[in-house]
Amino acid sequence: MKKKWIGAGISLLVALCVIFALIAGSYHAVFAHRFETAERKVQDLGDFPDLQYEDVTFPSNKGQRLAGRFYLAQQEPKGIVVVVHGFGRGGLKSHIDVCDYFTRHGYAAFSYDATAYDSSQGRSSEGIPQGVIDLDYAIRFIEQSQYAGLPIMLWGHSWGGYCVSCQPAIHPEVAAVVSVAGFNSLAGVIRARGADKVGKLARASIPFVNLYEKIKFGKYAGLTGVKGLRSFDGGVLILQGGRDRLIDPSLGYRIYEKKFGEDPRFQFIFREKKKHENVYYKKGIHSGLHEETMMQMVELFDQYAERSRT
Repeated sequence: MKKKWIGAGISLLVALCVIFALIAGSYHAVFAHRFETAERKVQDLGDFPDLQYEDVTFPSNKGQRLAGRFYLAQQEPKGIVVVVHGFGRGGLKSHIDVCDYFTRHGYAAFSYDATAYDSSQGRSSEGIPQGVIDLDYAIRFIEQSQYAGLPIMLWGHSWGGYCVSCQPAIHPEVAAVVSVAGFNSLAGVIRARGADKVGKLARASIPFVNLYEKIKFGKYAGLTGVKGLRSFDGGVLILQGGRDRLIDPSLGYRIYEKKFGEDPRFQFIFREKKKHENVYYKKGIHSGLHEETMMQMVELFDQYAERSRT
């Protein structure tokens, strides 16, 4: 009987190891390459003639140099806004209009290409937590730059929305966060998106994904937007489109609304007819920014920039 239990235990262990290896291989395959900004999302600096900028590089966790860009405020800056792009199809070239808007309203801005995106170094984008790591190192870089001491605001779209929401758990000095079409956790995305394709297997894979990320990313693994947003006393704005088919409102917006809906630090904007990429635009992604939505972001930044200075 004892030998049977030992044999069964060994068989189970082997099976778990095989499953882990398969999931780790699948995870690696998704991220083990470089990304370029989709042509339809590339914005031309020439379309923003009054926008002054300075291109820089800075190191991330493995010494890889990331391409960054400071955008100069058109007056004495009230703070600096770090703009973080999404996964797969966007780099710093996809959010020049957002940076321009903030500079015209009194803020310096900083954006960058994440590891293995566009002009940044890296053979692999590594995984979802790499975005949190790169943002951590971007903030460290800013805090040692000519903008040291300014209130730091974070703005992120999609994957970037996840990264900025997690970041206060690492940098509680952040003054305000704007998450645009962001998600709360990778586990939630797998649970929702994977269920459509493989059913209950998606849920069963989550512990293995979590373990793989813990081994690969250490302290950066397991962070969620909820953990980050409750880790500081700054202002938060959550923006979501009702027709978002990539990041459903249930993956972030509804979670934050349920958790923080009564917290006066939080503002929620739900644009019923908007999709994932155009949620902060008038219509499509080249139709111009939605003035009312963007101004609410600026007002949030103004409030918490002033608060952080007093």
